[in-house]
Amino acid sequence: MLRKNLKKFNPDKIAKLDLNMWQAYYDHNFFKLFILLLRLNHEFFGLDYLHTLQAAYYTASAAINFRLSKGNERPEIIIGKLTKLFGIISDNNVEKFDYKKVAELEFGWWMTDRYPKLYQASREDGLAHAMATIYNTDYLKLKEYADYRAQAMVLQDEATAMGKEANWDRIESLLKKSFNSLYKNIQ
Repeated sequence: MLRKNLKKFNPDKIAKLDLNMWQAYYDHNFFKLFILLLRLNHEFFGLDYLHTLQAAYYTASAAINFRLSKGNERPEIIIGKLTKLFGIISDNNVEKFDYKKVAELEFGWWMTDRYPKLYQASREDGLAHAMATIYNTDYLKLKEYADYRAQAMVLQDEATAMGKEANWDRIESLLKKSFNSLYKNIQ
């Protein structure tokens, strides 16, 4: 089986895909989100087409479940789907990682993002820890990545709270800075 080096990706391309996924998610366009997840899983994680399809299914299923269950989240279901997702990515990576821990960290920052007043950790820490576990590196090296990504999230959150359209150009700029920082700091 061919394995992908997760440290090799085009950060600008991944940022654009991520932006498009955010837009589909917030528009509740779950079919488009699924198609974009297919592309992201193939481009970012280098999965073959069968594993791309499986990973996109688990990602979309976890995200939709989370999106539709506000106030009634079921961690066992969402973390279960995320564990399957990250297990596929780890199994197809040249460098294995603790995919169960990543699933828990991913769910953790989702919850921190949704309910910031209930958690002591920041979304930046959650993002940095999850990505650091995937890349088997110190999370402090990925703080800049996480800071830019969190700034983009804040812009989206503020727009949603005010009932306005998000500044997608600014969000895209922050996502590009985020993924370029990630790329630079994992090499």
